Amino acid sequence: MQSADQRHWVDLPISLDLTGAAYTVQLSLGSESAPVQLIIDTGSSSLAVLPGRYSADRDRSLNPTSWAQQLSYGQGAWVGPVVCTDLRLDASGHHLANTQLAVIEAESTDFHGADGILGMAYRALDHAHDIVSLLPAPSTQSWPWPFDEQHSAQADFTHQLHAQPKVQLVPAFSALEEHGVVSNRFTLLIRRALKRVDGRDGPHPDNEGRLLLGGGEELAHLHHGEVQTLPVVHDRYYNVQLTALQVDQQSPLPAPPLREAETAAYASNAIIDTGCSFILLEDSLYSGLREGLNRIDARLVERIDAAAAALAQQRGLVDPELSQLPWPTLWLHFDAGDGETARVALDPAHYWQHDALQPGESWFMLLRQLPDWPRQSVLGLPLLCDHFVVFDRQVNELGVVRLARARHPGP
Repeated sequence: MQSADQRHWVDLPISLDLTGAAYTVQLSLGSESAPVQLIIDTGSSSLAVLPGRYSADRDRSLNPTSWAQQLSYGQGAWVGPVVCTDLRLDASGHHLANTQLAVIEAESTDFHGADGILGMAYRALDHAHDIVSLLPAPSTQSWPWPFDEQHSAQADFTHQLHAQPKVQLVPAFSALEEHGVVSNRFTLLIRRALKRVDGRDGPHPDNEGRLLLGGGEELAHLHHGEVQTLPVVHDRYYNVQLTALQVDQQSPLPAPPLREAETAAYASNAIIDTGCSFILLEDSLYSGLREGLNRIDARLVERIDAAAAALAQQRGLVDPELSQLPWPTLWLHFDAGDGETARVALDPAHYWQHDALQPGESWFMLLRQLPDWPRQSVLGLPLLCDHFVVFDRQVNELGVVRLARARHPGP
């Protein structure tokens, strides 16, 4: 029998094996408990599934609405009706009825083999629109979806949809907490940012991880050393304040704040985003990183440039001498509140992913920010590697993110 505390958290296996560059977790949907593999994304809040392994047509638990959701992810986007149905976390009774989710009917987003996405950010990002005025009479429900895929993907339709009354949805994780299924925090343990492929048969243990919904830093057997606490400064994304990047023992490189015109939309100069396989550094930090590495050994920057050329061809760098070079530990400094600074290590084995996606290929996981992006760094999976990371939303008003060195359990 589970203890009272343990009933409020559930330990779920996660893996890189399906997508290669994002972790998925298997949950079950609908009256038939259809298993779906969902990308774990702290950079969004929506639960959305592709038609396929989950069939809304066969779901006797489905309750339709008059709502639709349209979201954009970088270069991609999707749209579809919002329905309510059963969500099951595992076989031990962790269950939530009438969970709100979008059934994707038109999309340009590549989920890389996953069945959809599980957004773990705050509810401000999870909204839909009531499209009852757009539905062909006499329909008052968005499911079944009455528009063909070509029409759904048109810019005019997107504009019409966004002009309809906005509806605030309840993200799946928020709903699980509000109904007492799990506590209002979750923990991730991972080893890798890109799938390790080294020629061995069967799954590689480095590609496996754990998602503990409701579990936190009280799980002392899963971490060791000092815990670094990063206050969340906005309840949309997991916004944190990055203060500096340090190359080995060199002087820290100050992280610039957002421009005044960027503050309302972006809130802080860094977010923690598990939906991002890389770390995207603000422009001046990336330039400073290159200068700092060049001071150590000019060959380091040469290898980074070679990796960038390989990345442009959608492959990794093949260089047998790469791991023999003097790659330093990097340190990310964060505002920890009350005048304190939190320092999180980024080891060479994490900002270089070896045997990544193909045997013998290495990927450099630190990239310069996208063109026209604000002064904001996107801290993706490499930050989390070999860390015990608690997204604790029940501390203070907005929550904190805690990081400590992970102690990975045995098989």
